[in-house]
Amino acid sequence: MKLGVLLMCLLLIACGDRNTSVIDQRVLNEMEQREPKRVMPNQLVEEAYRQGRTLANRLLVSSLDRLSTNDSLSLAPFLAQQSYDTVSARVAWIDHRSDSARFTAYERQLWTAYRYSTTQGDPLADNVQRAGDSLLYTQPLVLTDSLMQQFSTSPDTVGQLVGMWSITLPKREVVLGIE
Repeated sequence: MKLGVLLMCLLLIACGDRNTSVIDQRVLNEMEQREPKRVMPNQLVEEAYRQGRTLANRLLVSSLDRLSTNDSLSLAPFLAQQSYDTVSARVAWIDHRSDSARFTAYERQLWTAYRYSTTQGDPLADNVQRAGDSLLYTQPLVLTDSLMQQFSTSPDTVGQLVGMWSITLPKREVVLGIE
């Protein structure tokens, strides 16, 4: 009887050590994510720029790859037809053909500002706006020489505003991306 109890205790101890180390590692990782982080506003905005630029560039590259197989479409209508699936962000393509009723007030204001800036000859830059519990990243897409060479467009269209990416990033995801 004592030998059986001793073997049972040894078996439980041996099995318990392996499982607890795996569980302990998972618990530690979860605890690290739950630890409060002190994030300064400028860190939050910088990380939103980094995440937004990365996502916008990936979307453009994947869209251009798909467009090159379908040469009958021009760039802006093609981008408007694409659907973009991301885990944590809402992505929209906005151009002059877009239905403004389905966009937020911030998106409409930024699109209007980008269009106005192009008529004034001002340089266009990406933008981050705070919108409640998320951050709105927008990036204008201007027709460059390299894009013009990929598509059959006239040289006088270089510098024209094609549209803009609108990417809504949840603040939580942005904070988790800060190291």
